[in-house]
Amino acid sequence: MSKDPSSIKDIDSMLALNKNKRRHRLLDDHDFSQKAAELIRRIEKMNNPDKFLIKGKKKAASKPGPVSRTRSAYIGVTRSSDYWQALITLKNRRSKRKTYIGSYKSELSAAKAFDLYSILLHSLSAKTNFSYSVSSLLQLLRDFRRSQSASI
Repeated sequence: MSKDPSSIKDIDSMLALNKNKRRHRLLDDHDFSQKAAELIRRIEKMNNPDKFLIKGKKKAASKPGPVSRTRSAYIGVTRSSDYWQALITLKNRRSKRKTYIGSYKSELSAAKAFDLYSILLHSLSAKTNFSYSVSSLLQLLRDFRRSQSASI
């Protein structure tokens, strides 16, 4: 999947949470703004802005037979009534837990939100839906930091 992740113009709309739901408190335990700053510093040292740092992965094929209406073509995305939910698995020493990121009107926005949080949690070894070059990753992280500082 080689769609350009920078096609979403407004990071705030991509990260906007459904008013009826909040991110799971496990996500709040992570200092994402600090992690984004560290990644930005690390990536800015790289010379080639067109080099792809993260290669997108295709979601595994579903089992033969009828496909569920809630299944998405993207990793970390499922359909819930009128919205697409982005979920990410958080691991600790004892367990794994799927954690809610947010609800989005489009499947693509939910996939990009999953990618962002996957990158923030796992750095450059993250599993993502899209491939990210140095320049597109820097833009994504800077937009995220800007939206975080604006919401405080």
